[in-house]
Amino acid sequence: MERPDARAYARMLRLAYTAIKRTDRRATVVMAGQPYATQYSAASSFYTQLYKLGARGTFDALALHDYARTPNRRCCDCRSCAES
Repeated sequence: MERPDARAYARMLRLAYTAIKRTDRRATVVMAGQPYATQYSAASSFYTQLYKLGARGTFDALALHDYARTPNRRCCDCRSCAES
């Protein structure tokens, strides 16, 4: 299994966001949800890496998968990344 590549994903988000908004300013750009945990890292760690790489502002909404033990856990993971 390949490791998630936050740098490549952040670059793709920037390019996709720019292209989508250029076509339709009112479009909602949704970042794909990540699994709660992979063999290599927790999704919250991946989101944190994305933010450190400048991905903030490259999507309007974040899709969530229900792989967290509880829905509250998933929301806490996302909130902690957004605040970092």
